[in-house]
Amino acid sequence: VDFLRQARRHHAIATGTLQERKRNEMEQYFDKIAANDPEITTVEIVGNNRFMSLNQEEKVKAGMAFANNTHVTSLQMSTLKLDCKFAEALAKSLETNSTIERVLLDSNAIADDGLSA
Repeated sequence: VDFLRQARRHHAIATGTLQERKRNEMEQYFDKIAANDPEITTVEIVGNNRFMSLNQEEKVKAGMAFANNTHVTSLQMSTLKLDCKFAEALAKSLETNSTIERVLLDSNAIADDGLSA
């Protein structure tokens, strides 16, 4: 199935018919956080299937979204199967973010490498 999907994508690129997909609600939400939307002050995502269905690249982007945000003060992302790559991206964001006062990432798959980030 993956091979067929890749072949279709390659054909669409070659023929100029490739259409970019619309970003889903969760991706748009993190885009707003990255754009420093003043209406988002608390992020509370617990066991959200839409977030868990994001690919690895989008999850890392979600972690990086907080880097220049000056409005979010509280972050809870629990039971989302977050891994070390997300934790490292979030840690890098928190180096430049002085607004977030509370971070809760319980019940995820973050190992020692992610915890030390």
